[in-house]
Amino acid sequence: MDTNTQTVEPLPGQMAIDGEQQTLFSLEELTIKADDSIASLKAQIKEAQQVLKDVYDANEEYVQQVNRTEGEKKQLGEIKKEIHAQPDIASLLQKIKDLRGDIREKQQTVSECAVEYARLSGTRQIKKNGHTYDIVQSARLVKRK
Repeated sequence: MDTNTQTVEPLPGQMAIDGEQQTLFSLEELTIKADDSIASLKAQIKEAQQVLKDVYDANEEYVQQVNRTEGEKKQLGEIKKEIHAQPDIASLLQKIKDLRGDIREKQQTVSECAVEYARLSGTRQIKKNGHTYDIVQSARLVKRK
């Protein structure tokens, strides 16, 4: 028996789902969950950045430098470095960096799953929370070395 045409035994009241339908359902769910996760990670970054902004705003020396002329703003970078050297701020900056990495990873997952879903299903749309999303592929050129 071909593994792609196997039928999963349905629960009472459900229709039988073959392997391909199950794969499509799984891809759709994975795409939706990864997309939801991206939104959550973006909200966490926004919160962390607000905390960082509040720390900057609470530092009088930093605020004074922000309001100065362009030539004096070089000191602003030094003040930022001092603020970033604080252990709690350093960990906050690392958290922001990690969250951005997680977002890139989740976006790649969404992309791969959506493309595979479109290929297998023959449709370029996914429904999520009552909204319909189009699956759009994009390509980029990378110069060879």
